[in-house]
Amino acid sequence: MNKNLFLFLFLILSISAMPLIFAQEQGEKNPQNKEKVLDLYCKKLNIKFKSFGWGKITCNPTRWTYDDLSVKGEPLIYQSFMNAGEGKPITLILCTVHGDEYTSPYLCIRLVRDIIFDNPQKYKNVNVVIAPLIDPDGFLLKKPSRLNANGVDINRNFPTKNWDKEALKSWAKTYKKDPRRFPGHKAASEPETLFQMGLIEKFKPEKILSIHAPYGFLDYDFSSEDSESFSQEVRELAKDISKESKNFRLVDFHVFPGSLGNYAGLERAIPTYTLELSTSSSQWGEPYWERFKNSFLKVMQYNFKSKTENNLLKNQP
Repeated sequence: MNKNLFLFLFLILSISAMPLIFAQEQGEKNPQNKEKVLDLYCKKLNIKFKSFGWGKITCNPTRWTYDDLSVKGEPLIYQSFMNAGEGKPITLILCTVHGDEYTSPYLCIRLVRDIIFDNPQKYKNVNVVIAPLIDPDGFLLKKPSRLNANGVDINRNFPTKNWDKEALKSWAKTYKKDPRRFPGHKAASEPETLFQMGLIEKFKPEKILSIHAPYGFLDYDFSSEDSESFSQEVRELAKDISKESKNFRLVDFHVFPGSLGNYAGLERAIPTYTLELSTSSSQWGEPYWERFKNSFLKVMQYNFKSKTENNLLKNQP
């Protein structure tokens, strides 16, 4: 192809793309456009929810906010409830880090319904931030995907200290380059990863609960060289969660390069609890809610009493 013709065509295509880019930027800045984005997004989700027979939950666009977009441009939604007052400890709850774990989003959205409508009095002394769909692109596919739209496992993409040296090596050695565990070509390369990091930086949670499936255990990650009493509290809360959930299996599972437990739990000393439900099947949403709802309340209501000033400083990302 003639070089001048190629440059001309490239210029035309670039100019034609500018309105789309401008519209997206304006959508992020204009509250009315944000409302339209949320409305369209909730319509997509509600079609999916209805196909699962989830009569207990719906996506209401007025309940959610967003600051970031997924790879495909879907809003990365969250809601904050600061009922205990400013300055009080905050719990961060994350769901659907992997788009094919259908039981996870049900619990997060069901919790929002419980806070707003069903039992608001139970949550009057709770500060909590809930992000129900970390990977909307994987979730909304006809055939759901564990990965985001770039083919990256979001729970291997956090910029942990060992990521550059170990992430791709571990993926090749441990998982034989299984595409479902691909950590990305670069740490923190994905908008869904940055979204979670942003929530941690913005709200500085005292603890994090991340809900997954389908391995059937509760794990916790935390490292503190400064306060054994704080570490003991972290372990005791894990035991309480397990007991409250009909003795749900409690394990000490290892962390991975780029995982949330490594990034938040070990490197930032933010107690990070990972609830691995026993199945990803959508029909188990409400049964799991009945089993774990009191545990969720316990996590949100619990405030660590032995946290040292040094531990508080470690929470600063």
